Amino acid sequence: MGRIYTVVVPNLAVALAQDICSAVAGATHSLKLISAIVTQNSDVGDAAAISLRFIIKVGAAAGTVGAAVTPQPTIDGTPAADFTARRNDTTAGTGGTNIYEECPNMQIGLYYRPIPEEMIKVFNRRITINIPDVPASSLDISGTFTFEEEG
Repeated sequence: MGRIYTVVVPNLAVALAQDICSAVAGATHSLKLISAIVTQNSDVGDAAAISLRFIIKVGAAAGTVGAAVTPQPTIDGTPAADFTARRNDTTAGTGGTNIYEECPNMQIGLYYRPIPEEMIKVFNRRITINIPDVPASSLDISGTFTFEEEG
């Protein structure tokens, strides 16, 4: 088993199509997406349920306008991650191959927790979690994305 890190995207206002999180494998390690959990905290109990389409893709260019975020190890004392991550890129990266798509009701949220054989793994490429459509109304979401570095 490799080293496990989380990338947290706290309280993000989503009013545009965008990349909510992306991570690119470093030169010396492969990168595996273990889970992606996204929930909303702005429309709890709202009568107008909102569904958001999420796409997980591989190989897209980096988005822009967002910010870099430092991956945090889940075990204290683990070295810094070799991979780099970004969040809230409101100008989404282009290209890539769609690997997974889901459209959950955001009262429930996105809970992507694949079995090991279905986990997305890359070498020297980017994994992006994208919202491709403009939401019906702005939502405040938070997410935790768990990655494993191997090698």
